[in-house]
Amino acid sequence: MKTKIALVFFFFTLVIVSLAIPHRNDSFSKSHAIEPANAPPPECRKLIKFEVGGVPVWEISGSGALLFISGMAINADGAPNTYHPEDKGMDFLANAGTPGNWRSLVTHNGRTSGVPVVQGPLDPFPGFYISTTALFDPTKPITEPGCYVDSRRVPYFVLPMGRSGGARLGDLGVVINLRKDLKSSAIYADIGPCNKIGEGSIRLANNLGIDSDPRRGGVSDGIVYLVFPDSGNDKPKPFEEIESQAMEQFERWGGIERLRGCLQ
Repeated sequence: MKTKIALVFFFFTLVIVSLAIPHRNDSFSKSHAIEPANAPPPECRKLIKFEVGGVPVWEISGSGALLFISGMAINADGAPNTYHPEDKGMDFLANAGTPGNWRSLVTHNGRTSGVPVVQGPLDPFPGFYISTTALFDPTKPITEPGCYVDSRRVPYFVLPMGRSGGARLGDLGVVINLRKDLKSSAIYADIGPCNKIGEGSIRLANNLGIDSDPRRGGVSDGIVYLVFPDSGNDKPKPFEEIESQAMEQFERWGGIERLRGCLQ
């Protein structure tokens, strides 16, 4: 564990003394590159709030923000082409659960023991199952694929069941790839297993220069997650609002200079 943390801090040291590199995602503006440091980072006091799978989750004193460093697994939930009855979707059907215990699919009776609902001819991907996220639009029918947060279009992160540290679905955050010198706004949109931490949507992975293939992509370490509890309204948001509001929260919190101090 100490070796892993040391490597992460080494990568961060490289980041803060390097110039910003070109972005792989054209829609991700250059303002989201991490600027080189020109002054010593401010002091940051943090306490371990809890651990998940050996990964400490810190609470930043005076702000309530949560910080952790891990890898990123790719979560494709919410995209209408994620799961297929014949396992032809973007992700393995096993990641949606098993018959009698479906975790990420709409079923005919709304229960995990129900029969998965298949999209019809007027839906985005006829023949595919309807993939869900824990955050959804309550104004839309639950059998409408657009009710859920589309992993392809929205940068979102996942927190473990029962281990959110006070964050609620719909809260905002900023996620940083230390190796690629990139950061992205994100929204808390799904809940994962209680013993694992570090998942992001396809869009979030693309923003951070990470292989976003749900079956084979992701990265094992070097990803910083900064979460702002009480920053949302328990509802999904358009990408533009996530972008502006999350970055506003980040700058008000102290921005990259405060983050540097927290990673010392």
